[in-house]
Amino acid sequence: MTDKTPAPPHPTPPPHSTWYARSGARSWRCAPAPTGVRDFHAALPGYAPTPLVELPSLAAELRVGRVFVKDESDRLGLPAFKVLGVAWAVDRLLAAAAPDGQPEAGRAERTAPEPEPLTLVTATDGNHGRALARTARLRGQRAHVHVPDGVHPAAAEAIAAEGARVTRV
Repeated sequence: MTDKTPAPPHPTPPPHSTWYARSGARSWRCAPAPTGVRDFHAALPGYAPTPLVELPSLAAELRVGRVFVKDESDRLGLPAFKVLGVAWAVDRLLAAAAPDGQPEAGRAERTAPEPEPLTLVTATDGNHGRALARTARLRGQRAHVHVPDGVHPAAAEAIAAEGARVTRV
């Protein structure tokens, strides 16, 4: 089968199928993210909505109408969605730590000296640590990322390349 093969109009899973679909899944809807969170992410440089990629050959194999996946392979220049949560968490942390309750972006007219950068610390085996390291660097903060000894050297190097101190544990 190729990706051009159309799925059956009314698919029925094969008798040997081991997957389950919840009967109410078609009508389920998720509430949208709060406006402030959506606006924050949309304002990040390089932000774009997640593209959905259709996989017709997988749909045909599963004997379902259509299959889509979210392509998070290039989220704000990183290979995972985790940078969205990290960016939001760091923004909230910096706002809480700021004397006037505003992150740096909201303090254009401030006359007091800038506080010393914070060191943001996390433990990870890859994408989360790299997202924190990048966000810290872009926000003028420091990052210290703990990684397990078994993490691939390339993952640890990618975190360090973002400017983080990396400690193997």
